[in-house]
Amino acid sequence: MTITSKGLAGPKQPEAGAEDVAGALRPVLRPTFLPEDFVRDQREARASIGVLGLFGVVLVLTGAAFAFNSRAWLSVRSERRAVAAAYDAEAAKLEQLRQLEARRQKLLEKADVVSALADPVPRSVLLGELLRSQPDGVALTSVELNGRRVKPPSHQDEKKSPTVKPAGQEPPRRVPPPRFEHEVVVNGEASDNTGVADLLRSIGESPLFGEVNLEFIADAQRDGLDLRGFRVTMKLRAEADGADALRLRLVGAPSGAERFGEGER
Repeated sequence: MTITSKGLAGPKQPEAGAEDVAGALRPVLRPTFLPEDFVRDQREARASIGVLGLFGVVLVLTGAAFAFNSRAWLSVRSERRAVAAAYDAEAAKLEQLRQLEARRQKLLEKADVVSALADPVPRSVLLGELLRSQPDGVALTSVELNGRRVKPPSHQDEKKSPTVKPAGQEPPRRVPPPRFEHEVVVNGEASDNTGVADLLRSIGESPLFGEVNLEFIADAQRDGLDLRGFRVTMKLRAEADGADALRLRLVGAPSGAERFGEGER
């Protein structure tokens, strides 16, 4: 009698599933004798430590950023103080420049007044220029210098000007320096009308005189001689300078007698 292994085998056992295998291996993979509450508390403690660590890192980074921003803000404030100090220094310099400009303007106004009151052409230079312009055959009997003050423009004319000024910023009114016009009246006698014409032409070429006019010419007698009496008026140029007449005289400009004498020759 033959006995097979199949016959000796016991009843057929059901095949183990994957869940049973995992359950069987679980105590082998994590062998522990600690209670589950203790293990759970350990896990929660480790999680809390991780959270606290992350919070600490965030706190450190936040503090570093705050320190960096504070340092940058302190730097900005120091630069702002430096800029404000430089601005104040430049403002003080500008104020000094304004004061100097105001003083300069006052000095210029005083200089204008002094130059207006001063005589631009000395009397000696004026007479010398008349004598230099005197041709032969002409005698000057009298010379008068009359001056009158030129009236400055009224403030009504200034108000009519189209310039627009901002309200509340009207500048201080500047007093203009006095201006004068001088007129020279010359009376004389000449042997003929040609001498009077030569005198008028010579005076007209002078850098000191302008607007030369012959007021009248008439017959006259002196010591039994028939002469021609005349009166000539002229204006002293506003830009006339006695130095110009002296310079012309020093460089050897011919006199009236020399010029007309050469023309006759």
